[in-house]
Amino acid sequence: MTDDEFVELVRMFYDLDEPLLSNLGEDEKGAVSFLLRTGRQFDFQGELRHQLPRAVLLLRDIWPRVKQAATISPLDDLERIIGLTFDQLLFFGWAYAGASASGFFRPYTEGPAPLFSIAAQDAFLRWISADYSTIRQLAEDAKKILPNESFDPFRFNPLTIFPAIRPDQQPDPRNGPVYLVPSQRLLFERVHRGLYHVLADHHRGASEGENPFRVAFGFVFQEYVGELLRRALGADHVIAERTYREGRSDVQTVDWIVVEGDRGVLVEVKQSALSLPAKTLGDLTRARADAKKSLAKAMRQIERTKHAIQRKTPGLEDLAHISEFEHLVVTYDSLYWANAFLRDLAIEEFGADPPHIHASAIEDIEYVLGRCTDEGLAGLLRRKRTGPNGEDHMDFDDWLCHEDGEHARRENPFLSERYHKVFRDWGVPGHANAWKV
Repeated sequence: MTDDEFVELVRMFYDLDEPLLSNLGEDEKGAVSFLLRTGRQFDFQGELRHQLPRAVLLLRDIWPRVKQAATISPLDDLERIIGLTFDQLLFFGWAYAGASASGFFRPYTEGPAPLFSIAAQDAFLRWISADYSTIRQLAEDAKKILPNESFDPFRFNPLTIFPAIRPDQQPDPRNGPVYLVPSQRLLFERVHRGLYHVLADHHRGASEGENPFRVAFGFVFQEYVGELLRRALGADHVIAERTYREGRSDVQTVDWIVVEGDRGVLVEVKQSALSLPAKTLGDLTRARADAKKSLAKAMRQIERTKHAIQRKTPGLEDLAHISEFEHLVVTYDSLYWANAFLRDLAIEEFGADPPHIHASAIEDIEYVLGRCTDEGLAGLLRRKRTGPNGEDHMDFDDWLCHEDGEHARRENPFLSERYHKVFRDWGVPGHANAWKV
């Protein structure tokens, strides 16, 4: 496909003033920048089911047992910031995400669950909503920092912060106020993944150097991945990060090592792979720097651990029987094209014979591990890597669809059980659809 043909394809698909249409001649990687920007649309296509148990496990269940996170109390922070308990936030988020299927909702007059109260509902609605003028101002502020007008479709969306809008004029005040919800998904995301950004913003500037919440969250997320591995593969097959001797220094292995007979999977966990400018604006310079800082760094750690095992380094002798390795990097943030050009950007500094990695966002790995009742993780990853039809370059979500065709199997039994347990604990049957408005 020529550059002109690619540009015409973009024009037909988008029918928007795509930056690529004017920048391709200046940027030989214009197509890569385009794919980075368009990858954001996939955020609106993925399943949401696991976001509830993931948030509960990370912020409530796992956090207290991670000693490196002991100085941060996310649930207490959220209650101070918003005025609601963690369960109330999730509870109202699910209720209103379901109630806004028609693009609007009215506040509930009563609810059957103990978590419901008018005062709590009012606090939640104040937090998730804004009037027209606030939304317009945030949109204008976001527009000012764009490189040029052609990037306007990719600017920051204020609905990610305020997914509900209070209209200037109410249709019928006698029936109670109406809140407009242009996107159910953004409302849902605000009370799940969005809490990460609420807490990170709260702790910004709290100390010199790195954000203390992000640092603590990194350790908690690492443990979350380990919990998933143990639940799916059995605790006997999962080894946590170890310290071993290399010369005169103490060195740490990768975050997790999966042992399945003579096969092993070396797992490195990262919070993020790409910064916001790289994702939203397709900033290739930032994307290259981000990939080297995240994916390439993980690759070096994996290679170092693998070579230490192969050398039978003291502290790792019990792993010397592993003869075949798969390398896996898992990120918390969404990651698209991870095993295609992003991986290529990361391996640029490794020369002619770079190591191989599988890269995946956590939502895909959750489903992959749900499949490991039929085969081990190492065998599954090997099969993807060696597939004859370009499977190695697919994102894991695409590969699962390729594997299953029309009979897609999407479930992680551990997370499904936790999902149902949350609703049982709330005392709510299903999706709170019996409430009165």
